[in-house]
Amino acid sequence: MSSNAEALALSAEIKTLALGSAPTANLFTIAAAESLTVGRVQTLLGLVSGSSEYFLGGATAYSPEQKEKLFGVPLSESQPCAGVSESIARQLASGARQRFGADIAVATTGFAEPAPKYGAAHPMAWWSVAWKASVSSTAPGAPRIPHASGDPENGYTLAACVEFPGHTRAEAQEATALAAATALRNLLRSLRAQ
Repeated sequence: MSSNAEALALSAEIKTLALGSAPTANLFTIAAAESLTVGRVQTLLGLVSGSSEYFLGGATAYSPEQKEKLFGVPLSESQPCAGVSESIARQLASGARQRFGADIAVATTGFAEPAPKYGAAHPMAWWSVAWKASVSSTAPGAPRIPHASGDPENGYTLAACVEFPGHTRAEAQEATALAAATALRNLLRSLRAQ
């Protein structure tokens, strides 16, 4: 991560938000699906003591075949883009949430190096977070999560692309993990504000 102190602070805040601070707060369970970041998001989630109270687990699916097998991403969709797109990231997050039975999941996919064949001139990635509709408030006046897509039956997802011109492979992987974990933290903040 950018720094050990920054990663530890982010992990600690995710824990606080997942567990909830009010005596009646609901626990939010979390899972992860990783490709580009090869376990770095899971490492960040497990940095603090007590993370097993809310972090259910995760898996790395590097190949399109494993993305399909583990998280239900159709080969017909992932093979043409090498498993890197907004849709793939959203499907990975939703698949991880369902596979682990979590309330919320975070996912990453991308290119750690330039991939001109797929239109990536430099390292780039997609992250996504997915959550069950039941963890969002539907009360009138409750804050909404901007740019989220989905529905009450299947849950919701949010995704974004990050690019890293001039980054090495390892730097792109670390930066993507930090971006994904930060997005997870921001979602948790929004859900707790409801």
